[in-house]
Amino acid sequence: MASQNEEQPMTHRHYSKDLKDHVIYQYTILAMKPIEIATNLDMSIRVVHRTLQLWQEIGDVIRDPKTYNIRGRPTLMNETACNYMMKLLESRPDMYLDEIALELADTLGVMLSLSTVHRTLKLLGYTTKKLSKVALERCEASRHAFLFTIGQELPERLVFTDESAVNLLTTYRSMGRAIKGQRAQVQSYFQRGDRSAALAIYECYPDVEFSDIQSYQL
Repeated sequence: MASQNEEQPMTHRHYSKDLKDHVIYQYTILAMKPIEIATNLDMSIRVVHRTLQLWQEIGDVIRDPKTYNIRGRPTLMNETACNYMMKLLESRPDMYLDEIALELADTLGVMLSLSTVHRTLKLLGYTTKKLSKVALERCEASRHAFLFTIGQELPERLVFTDESAVNLLTTYRSMGRAIKGQRAQVQSYFQRGDRSAALAIYECYPDVEFSDIQSYQL
C-alpha cells in the first residue's frame, strides 16, 4: 500500500486572467512576496514567477495569440514562392512536379523536393484532373461574327455536317492541375484544313451559290 506521505503527481491547472491580475495586484500594491502570493491564491510558486516575468516583459499577464513567436523551422515555400507557383500553373496547368521545382530553383533560388511541392499544392487546394483542351486557332471575334451572321439565315438554308474538325495531335499531356472546383484548361493546336463536306453540300443543293458556302474557324 502506497504511503500517505507520497506526493501526488502534478496535474495541469488553468488559471484565469483575473486570478493572474491578482498576482500583479498583490505584488505591486500589497508588496507581498511571491511565496506569500502563491499561498494566498493557492497556486504554484512557478506560476507566480512566470506571471510576474511576463508582466515585466509585455505589460500583461497573458500573451495575445497574434503575437506568438513562430515556432519550428521556417517554411521553404513562402508567400512569394506560392504566388509564383500559382502563376506558373495558371499559364501551364499541365506542368510536372519536377518542372515546377526547377522553375522555383532557377527563378527564386528555392530548392525544394517533389514531396514538398506536392504537399504545398494540396494545401493550396490544387487537385489533379483531366485536361480540357481548347483549339489555339479559335478566334472569339470570329465566333461572335458567325453567331451574328447565322442568326439572320432562314432555318431551311442551314445544312449541318457530322464533323467540323479532327485533332490528330496526340503528343499533348492529358492530365493537369487546377484549384478544386475549377477546370484545368490548356490551348493546343487542332488540325485545321479544307472541308470536303462543302462540296457534298454543293452537290446536294446545286441552287445554292458557292459564295454562300463559308467556312468558319470555331
